[in-house]
Amino acid sequence: MKRKEDPADPGAHQRNLQFVGVNGGYESSSEDSSTAENSEHESTENEAPEPPARAASTAECSQLRPPGTAAAKASLEESQLPREAQRVPAAEAASESNSEEEIRMELSPDLISACLALEKYLENPNALTERELKVAYTTVLQEWLRLACRSDAHPELVRRHLVTFRAMSARLLDYVVNIADSNGNTALHYSVSHANFPVVRQLLDSGVCQVDKLNRAGYSPIMLTALATLKTQDDMETILQLFRLGNVNAKASQAGQTALMLAVSHGRVDVVKALLACEVDVNTQDEDGSTALMCACEHGHKEITRLLLAVPNCDISLTDRDGSTALMVALDAGQSEIASMLYSRMNIQCSFAPMSDYESPASSSAEE
Repeated sequence: MKRKEDPADPGAHQRNLQFVGVNGGYESSSEDSSTAENSEHESTENEAPEPPARAASTAECSQLRPPGTAAAKASLEESQLPREAQRVPAAEAASESNSEEEIRMELSPDLISACLALEKYLENPNALTERELKVAYTTVLQEWLRLACRSDAHPELVRRHLVTFRAMSARLLDYVVNIADSNGNTALHYSVSHANFPVVRQLLDSGVCQVDKLNRAGYSPIMLTALATLKTQDDMETILQLFRLGNVNAKASQAGQTALMLAVSHGRVDVVKALLACEVDVNTQDEDGSTALMCACEHGHKEITRLLLAVPNCDISLTDRDGSTALMVALDAGQSEIASMLYSRMNIQCSFAPMSDYESPASSSAEE
């Protein structure tokens, strides 16, 4: 368990377990996210990333090919997306008819053409040339990220596009929903990190969202909830839906932390409660041997500590690689109130511990 910061500095505690490169080099926080106009090359600590403004390479296309398909051979030069993304006004999107014809009209001709080409490719990998595949893939990637991955993405517009993709084919819907940018981020990664939970709900309702998919930084959308702000009960219900569809005990490839550990380190009581409601394993240990309880003790999160200790199988005797228990971590961090909670839990466990034969009345009577 690494404890380098001054316990009296809560800001330092929060920085200790910040997501490092969650979205491929960017700190992603819905509370301090930047606007879409910020350059994609900026990398401040609390900046939520926007979809990368460049065309996908053929190598990226090959990563999303069906199993057994030959990888693309030629590398392609990067190009920039137009700075002004075309948008359908939210009011217009919400008021338009839901007929299939009008839904399809919302897609640009280029996107419709690219989707039809990709559908042919998914049905028959030999149906397109490498160049045709590259053009179709790049168009779909750019249009989809522009539509669904911005902080101001409109859920109704996303829903209508999903309906259209499904009408074309279930394979195309699966392909587009889970398509990833050069940093491995899908629309679900972005919408969670932007706390755009209405869009998250639409993606989950598609039934094809790969909720456990890791980005290149090693984090799944479930793990990103530790940085998202829940504002309404609907947001909480969407988070619960996300948790129930995925593996809440999965570990990040960086340091092996779970969604619970990350939520605890960020002091996210609401997310911790949601994870506990989904029966998350509170005793999972990261690469340093730390548990969620140790994180709570180190950072001085009293309410979260109470929540974790209320879980019957919470093991307070576990040790990290330094041999420290949660109690030792709390004492080292100067968290006396939390240490008292742990002492109380230890005393309760001792009082309910079964007596050994040596201590039992029957054993004592036999000796007499």
